[in-house]
Amino acid sequence: WLVAKLEAIGDVPAGLLPKKEDLAHRIDDVNKKLDDQVNDLKRFEEKTIELQNVVDECRDKLKKRDAPEPIETVQKDAEDLAVVLATIDAIPQEELSPRNQLARDANNIKEQAKEQLSTIRKALAEEEKARERQDELKDRLSAVADSLNKVDPENVEPTQQLLSSLDVELQKLGGIADACQQFAITSSPIVSHDDLDKTLPDQVRDLQKKCDDVKKNAEQIAQLNAVAPEILMISESLQQQPEQIPSNLNEQQSVLEDLETKKQRLENLLQTIPAGDATEELRQRSAWDLSKLKDLLKRLGDSVGDKLAALAAFNAARKDAEDQLLAITGPESVEKTPDELKKDEESLARLQQSISQLDRDGLDDEQKVEHAQLLDRINESLAVIKQRRNDLEDELARRAADESLRDAIAPLVTALIDNILQFDCLLLKPFQVIHLVV
Repeated sequence: WLVAKLEAIGDVPAGLLPKKEDLAHRIDDVNKKLDDQVNDLKRFEEKTIELQNVVDECRDKLKKRDAPEPIETVQKDAEDLAVVLATIDAIPQEELSPRNQLARDANNIKEQAKEQLSTIRKALAEEEKARERQDELKDRLSAVADSLNKVDPENVEPTQQLLSSLDVELQKLGGIADACQQFAITSSPIVSHDDLDKTLPDQVRDLQKKCDDVKKNAEQIAQLNAVAPEILMISESLQQQPEQIPSNLNEQQSVLEDLETKKQRLENLLQTIPAGDATEELRQRSAWDLSKLKDLLKRLGDSVGDKLAALAAFNAARKDAEDQLLAITGPESVEKTPDELKKDEESLARLQQSISQLDRDGLDDEQKVEHAQLLDRINESLAVIKQRRNDLEDELARRAADESLRDAIAPLVTALIDNILQFDCLLLKPFQVIHLVV
């Protein structure tokens, strides 16, 4: 407009030309300043739009949670919120200062992002630990399953050691599985638990049942391997036993005592043969041999008289009882497992029943006293073994419970420590502010 006015001025006297030129320069300066101001306003507006877009993008990443979401989604949200904070912090303060509303918006978004991120990170810490515990538990359960599948029942001692260790491991895992299930069925407002396995206690119970079945099978094979050779040896000796009864009384007495010893032993062995199709043939053979022994003993008893037969039966039973008591109550018995002690109890109970059923009428007074003393020893040993097994089972159960409790409370202790540290930080913040002000 000023330029148009100046151009409208026609020729001027020569004396006014300097003023016209000066006026033209002044108009140029004004135009330049106006152009600069317009450009500054344009740049300011463009920067404002640019910053507004940044703030809007950050605002869009804030979420109002109406329902828990998969952990992968929440982890992505945490990453986005961290980006929001970094983006807003990266905006130079001098660019926000002249834009009051934008500065307030940016600050509000930053505070919301900080609050949401803090809440999400706290939740994720617990959720990620829970999934780590679950993955570790599944790995351990898989290892137990693999070990059970590779068990060789014929390799008795290593198998028994392996099964005992697996049994202890499963007791520990039972407590961990219960804790994992409890976490899985507890709802969270932030992270969905749909991906968590809620059947872990059932998996532990299934493995425990399989372990018990494998252990039972291994025990049966061990029992069979232990008794079969001796049963076969007795059977072979019976096949070589002459059918004709010796005529000499001393020989009759010797044969009687030998057969009574075999009868007592075979009766005990027959009781220990495990049930099952694989052992039925051995059981039938043993029963047949026992029947043959009883027949021979009856014929011998008829020849030597009831008193000598009763004496032979008592001597054989006493020797067998002494051997069993020595094997059961020896020094190595203190190292036995509850299962081994349980077998000893069963053996002593059978022994007690066998000795009680002996015919005492054919014994003299001294042998009757020995018979009573032998029963007392058996009953005392049975009580000691039973108490030792109960004490050992209580101790093992206590250890397993302690271990299970430690596994269950470990994540709770970790979470409590995290909460205490966060609380301490919150308590320290006011003091830090006061210190800065001072």
